[in-house]
Amino acid sequence: MICKECNTLNAKEAKFCETCGRKIKIKKLKFKVEKKDDRGIVKNLLLNRHTIKYVVSSALILFIVFFIVINIETINTIIPEAKNKFSLSENSIFSGLIPPKKQEKKKVEVEEVEEKVEIEKPKPKKMVKRKKSKYNSYTGMVNRDDKVIYGDDDKRMVLVPGQTVTIGDDNDPLANPKHKIKVDPFYMDVFEVTNIEFKRFLRETNYKSIESYPHFHNPRFNKDKQPMINVEYKDAKAYADWIGKRLPTEEEWECAAKGGKEYSYPTGENVNRRLANYGKKIKNGSTTIIGSYDPNPYGIYDLAGNVSEIVSGVLSPYSGNNTASITWGKRTSRGGSWLSQKRDLKNYIRRPLEVESEDIGTRGFRCVISKSALN
Repeated sequence: MICKECNTLNAKEAKFCETCGRKIKIKKLKFKVEKKDDRGIVKNLLLNRHTIKYVVSSALILFIVFFIVINIETINTIIPEAKNKFSLSENSIFSGLIPPKKQEKKKVEVEEVEEKVEIEKPKPKKMVKRKKSKYNSYTGMVNRDDKVIYGDDDKRMVLVPGQTVTIGDDNDPLANPKHKIKVDPFYMDVFEVTNIEFKRFLRETNYKSIESYPHFHNPRFNKDKQPMINVEYKDAKAYADWIGKRLPTEEEWECAAKGGKEYSYPTGENVNRRLANYGKKIKNGSTTIIGSYDPNPYGIYDLAGNVSEIVSGVLSPYSGNNTASITWGKRTSRGGSWLSQKRDLKNYIRRPLEVESEDIGTRGFRCVISKSALN
């Protein structure tokens, strides 16, 4: 035995060193096994208790995982069979393992609907006529003071009371002479018909006109709440008929513009750029969003400027007007537009539609309903 302290060689069975007298400690040796594989590579294997435990544990885990994987189909078969043997209350145990049949059925139904949508082909549209309601939807929506109603288009309309009103002007060739006329009560849209409202009409009726309205592609005029433009009389009338209303007469329009007063303009005795949209240039001018300026005394917006509003009927001379004019018999509009000058905004100005199909974005319209139609 070799003493670790003084390195002296002692007898094999000696317990104490002959030189230093200290107790000889016996060192435990680990066995090292060298093994060559077929390629001559030497592999060192250290054998101890920890290695054996690790190998056995790993093998056991792998065996359990392998057993579960190969028997998963058997488990899926056994659980539903066992579930059917239990009552409804006991079935709740398996609810987390097997999806309910009801959910699977719902999923199939959704997939079938999606397939039908893909196969379905659009049918060609025809002009759709709106079912007449005889204003039934308006009668229940008149407020307490009888001054405001809302129609099928959810558009607010205000009452213009029946009255005797002075219209015309002695110095205008188309509007003379100034005279009084009786106007029955009616309701008028507080705003001009907008792009989004007219698009709804086109979508629901398949109505076509003026090359599908090119201004819809012009960012100066195509906002949803800007007034509809590029319309002829027949387009405005078609919309009014469809929504269950009508276009105002010249007398009704002028009566509404005066606001119960003898004003020269819808804005009062005067007008300026802070009160109305007018006097703009073709190059960079445009309509404004409805309601951008203050209303008149009746609560009606944009009667002056923005768009010139188409009315019903045709231009005809007032009683006592002997002016010879080639404009008699033409359709007409009122109120002036964003392109008009100040004088053209006066209440009595009658503007003939010279060439209806060549509008440059200045014509629009609004609708009315006779109060008697609601009774």
